[in-house]
Amino acid sequence: MVNKKILYIITKAEPFGGAQRYVFDLATNLPKEQFQAVVTLGEGKTLEEKLQKEGVRTIHLKNSQRNISPLKDFLLFFELLKIYRREKPDVIHLNSSKVGFLGSLAAQTYSLYPKPHTLNPKIIFTAHGWAFNDSRFFLSKIFWKFLQWLTVLLADQTIAVSEKTKNNMNWSGASDKIKVVYNGLPSLNFLEKTEARIELSKKDRRLENIPKDKIWIGTVSELHRNKGLDLMIEALSKIKNEKANWVFIVCGEGEEREKLNQLIHQKEMGSKIFLVGLVKNAATYLKALDIFTLTSRTEGLPYALLEAGAAGLPTIASNVGGIPEVIQHGKNGLLFEREDVGELKRQLEDTLGDEGRVSLFGASLQKSIAEKFCLGNMLKLTESIYCFKHPQNGRGK
Repeated sequence: MVNKKILYIITKAEPFGGAQRYVFDLATNLPKEQFQAVVTLGEGKTLEEKLQKEGVRTIHLKNSQRNISPLKDFLLFFELLKIYRREKPDVIHLNSSKVGFLGSLAAQTYSLYPKPHTLNPKIIFTAHGWAFNDSRFFLSKIFWKFLQWLTVLLADQTIAVSEKTKNNMNWSGASDKIKVVYNGLPSLNFLEKTEARIELSKKDRRLENIPKDKIWIGTVSELHRNKGLDLMIEALSKIKNEKANWVFIVCGEGEEREKLNQLIHQKEMGSKIFLVGLVKNAATYLKALDIFTLTSRTEGLPYALLEAGAAGLPTIASNVGGIPEVIQHGKNGLLFEREDVGELKRQLEDTLGDEGRVSLFGASLQKSIAEKFCLGNMLKLTESIYCFKHPQNGRGK
C-alpha cells in the first residue's frame, strides 16, 4: 500500500544535469510500497522521457522557464497551486532556485485554503547550489540572496548537497532547517578504455584520427560559463614542448559553444580540443579518458565528479562548493583555486609527467566514492526527511 505521494518539481527537464539526475534517481529508486512519485517539470524533454520509460508519471509545467519573466512566473505560481489542489501530495520536493521560491510560496498559500485535504504537505527544497554564488551583478546577487533566504524560511526542510552549500547559508538564521545529504551514485557499467574510445569516436569522427600515443584529458560538462571551460582552454594553451602530448575532449552542450569555439580558434588548438556535443549516457565512456578535469567557477556536488571517481580516473578540479568534500588534495586528486589558470597549468603538467602517482589518485578516489557517495545512503537519508515530523510547526505526516 502506498503511504506517501511525493510531488517532485523542477524548473527544466534538460539538460540531464545534476538537478535532473537527482530527481530521476529519487523518483525511480524510492521503495514503491512506501512512496508514490510524481514529477512536475518545465521546458525540455530529456528528463520526462527517461522518467516515463521507468513508469513514473509526469506533469508538464506550461509556464516554467529558467529566465525570470514576471508574467510567466506569475502564471507559474497559480499553475502550481492548481496542481497542488488536484494532486494532494503528502510531500512537495522542490528543485532549482526559481521553482524553489515559487513552489514553496505556492505550497504555503495552498495550506491556507479551506481544506480539501486532511493535512498540510511537507515542503522540502534541495539546494544543488545557490544562485547568489553565480557570476552576477551585485544587485542581482542581493536579489537572489533574499529570494533563497525566503525559500529556506518557507520550506519545512532544506537539503544541501554538501557541507559547503549548507555553510553558505550560515548567515540566514535558519541553518537548523538545513540538512546535508550527499548525492549518491547507483552502480555504473563502464566500457573499458579501448571499447570506450571506439564508441566515443562514433559520436565525433574527428576522434578517430587521434594518434594512439596521445593522452586523453576530458570532462562531461554543460557548456556554461560557470563550468570554467575557458579556464581549461587557457591553461592547456600554455603547455608546451614534451608536456603537450594530449587532447582535450568535452562531452556536453550549452550556450557557450560559440564563445568556446572562438577561443579554441584564437589559441590555434582546433586539432587538440574537441567539443563533442551532447552524449547520451556519457558516464559509460569515461574510461576512454586518462585524466578527468572539472574547472567550475561554482558548484554544489557535481555528479560528473562522482562518476569520474567511480571510473577510477585521476582528477583535477577547482576548489569550490562541495568539490573539496570529494577530492582531498594530494591524496585522491588535485585541487586548484578558483580561476587560477597558472595553478591549473602546473597541476596539468605535474599530472602529465607522473603517471604512477596519478593512477594511485584514481584508485583512492574510486574507493572514497564507493564508501561515501552511494545511492543507498542518499535514499535512506532522504526517506528519513520525508517521514520526519517537523518539530517547529508540526507539518508533514
